[in-house]
Amino acid sequence: MPKKKVLFVTECHNLATGFGTYARKVLPRLSATGKYELAEFASYSDPTKLGKIDWLYFSNSPANEEEKKHFEQQQANHFGFWRFDKVVLTFKPDIVLTYRDPWMDDWIASSPLRPYFNWIWMPTVDSAPQ
Repeated sequence: MPKKKVLFVTECHNLATGFGTYARKVLPRLSATGKYELAEFASYSDPTKLGKIDWLYFSNSPANEEEKKHFEQQQANHFGFWRFDKVVLTFKPDIVLTYRDPWMDDWIASSPLRPYFNWIWMPTVDSAPQ
């Protein structure tokens, strides 16, 4: 039986943020089980500073000026909106795992690819008005 493919949507495992810390703790543990094929889709990162990782990595960062113009057109792009469907089509996850503020990930629900993956969403509840 093939391994389940899990796409972990995060800020980036190497950032000193709450979401980064969560990814830094969870991704290596999931990887160590050997049960999953993992990929990380990181909203904020410098791919040259990743270090050694045991999973696939997709960056949300624009690669050129044309992409940067598109990226800056709406706030949701900073969280992955503009590139999410491309990552899903490339990796073909069985499960998409997110754990960020509701406005950071609510666009996943309306992805045209939503019927093709299970979505585990652990929204944060750490401030008003949530």
